[in-house]
Amino acid sequence: MTAALIVMSGTLLALLTVHLLVARYDRKRAEGNFDVGARARPGVAVLGVAVGDVPDAESLAALREDLDARMGGLPWSRAFVRRNRDAAPLTIQSLFFAFNSQGEAGAFCHRLAAVVPDCTPVVASSADLVTIDARAVEIATLAQRGIAPYAGRGGTRVVYVPSPPRTIVVKEPTQKIVYVPGPAKTVVEPPLPPKIVYVPAPALPAAPAAAQAMTAQAPLKLQPGIPVADMHYPEERVWLSTTYRYGDPRLTDIVGAGDVMMGSIATGLNPALRPGVDVATIVGADLAGIFRRADVAFVNLEGPLYDGSQGSPKDCGQCFAFHGPTFYAGILRSLGVDVVSLANNHSGDYGEAGRDSTMAALRSNGIVYGGLDRDDARAGEMLLPSGKRVAFIAFAPNNGTLNINDLDRAAQLVRDLKKTHDLVMVSFHGGGEGWTYVHVNKGTETYIGENRGNVTAFAHTVIDAGADIVIGQGPHVPRAVEVYRGHLIAYSLGNFWTYNGVQTYAVSGMGPVLEAWVTPEGTIAGFTIHSTRQAGLGVPHLDPLDEAARYMYYLTRSDFPATAAVVDGHRAVASASGSHDGS
Repeated sequence: MTAALIVMSGTLLALLTVHLLVARYDRKRAEGNFDVGARARPGVAVLGVAVGDVPDAESLAALREDLDARMGGLPWSRAFVRRNRDAAPLTIQSLFFAFNSQGEAGAFCHRLAAVVPDCTPVVASSADLVTIDARAVEIATLAQRGIAPYAGRGGTRVVYVPSPPRTIVVKEPTQKIVYVPGPAKTVVEPPLPPKIVYVPAPALPAAPAAAQAMTAQAPLKLQPGIPVADMHYPEERVWLSTTYRYGDPRLTDIVGAGDVMMGSIATGLNPALRPGVDVATIVGADLAGIFRRADVAFVNLEGPLYDGSQGSPKDCGQCFAFHGPTFYAGILRSLGVDVVSLANNHSGDYGEAGRDSTMAALRSNGIVYGGLDRDDARAGEMLLPSGKRVAFIAFAPNNGTLNINDLDRAAQLVRDLKKTHDLVMVSFHGGGEGWTYVHVNKGTETYIGENRGNVTAFAHTVIDAGADIVIGQGPHVPRAVEVYRGHLIAYSLGNFWTYNGVQTYAVSGMGPVLEAWVTPEGTIAGFTIHSTRQAGLGVPHLDPLDEAARYMYYLTRSDFPATAAVVDGHRAVASASGSHDGS
């Protein structure tokens, strides 16, 4: 008994010590000792504010242009580039605005709060800084700009003052649509057709040389210092299940990608895309194979498929109105796509005529859809060859779509689907857009005055209601993944195929393709992220350096450290041979 008491006392003492150390650390951080636990580096310490978190210089330049356009009058004389080398295997870069006092740093973050949700006060070493024009930062450089080295403890103390709460005004529609389920009745439904198996189209004559030249891809933009050579950074599979092994036929293979807008009649079409073309000849057989082998392959379709003459009801002095030809549904079928989301800010670009045309084109190609708030388009379903019934439903903050901000209704719709289906897939189009929104905000996100949803609350709500996997898009950049209660959430898969009308360079050109294996119980057995890049005119190809995946893992470590700890403990090289088959 005495020995047991000694062990128990020692355990309690250890727990108390850890608690006090954590509390002391949090207190010092709150008091402004940002250098607590900081790794020592050569050079002098500089107090500042970090903005953005991107893996290449092009994205950083685009971030600067975006900030200038939306803010103006920023203190560029005090701006540097901070290179976070601790984020290996990628070098993550941010804009770093140096300040000398608590008031300056706090005021700057207050000012940026409306457009940059992740304004972060940090103490950086001058060895990690370069000037905007890439020159090394010395003490003399700082002095010339009126910047004093940070004194740390006993010197300048910096207290970060959080941004004041913002008032979000949401305009209610003049007529609120309330979904009232009809009276119960017995309906004998015909069996669903089996999943359509892709049959290659007959070979067509080669496209003219001019058309082939237009689809040629510019060299992929790689990390600084990485040689431009034919190399392959091995993909990694994260395997979480101890019950199921990779390849188990009881698992459901789900492939998901982000935004797809392969060309708009108003802004230009890719001449290589013709009716009946085999998409593998354009994106590569290895990338097409990932979609074709899946049990369920998903993308977000940005913009209607519409050949009609009706114009767009949108006033697009400062916006885009997309519409691709209806034969693009056959292009999606050729890629291997089984289901698409219509819940986004472009599905209604050509009104109800455009939506009707889109749904008809998808139906004629055996593609399931969901996400519109109308009886024929809220949710779609598939019957897999295994006999599993799969439901798909999608949400967005846009007119005519299922509302991402109505969590109660979202939960009820998912619960209803789970009663009659083996697996429920949920998609959402939400969160802010662009380089300043690469991190998942744990609260409500607004962009240009629009409520884009609280994406973490939404994802957790639908999983609690019975969703098995949640796949997001909308920010036009990759975001983190999270494992929540055994289910996988991908917060943004960025731009997958966005030809001539959506930015496709730098981070916006990264198109991670998620491949996830879901157990019969609905939990995640394992997943991998296939990296693609858009270059040239915006046609995706697999990226041999796997940068999108590495970037998403970095963001996961930052935004969801508990998930990152699990993921990092289960990552394994998926293919030492250099193939992209995910096996």
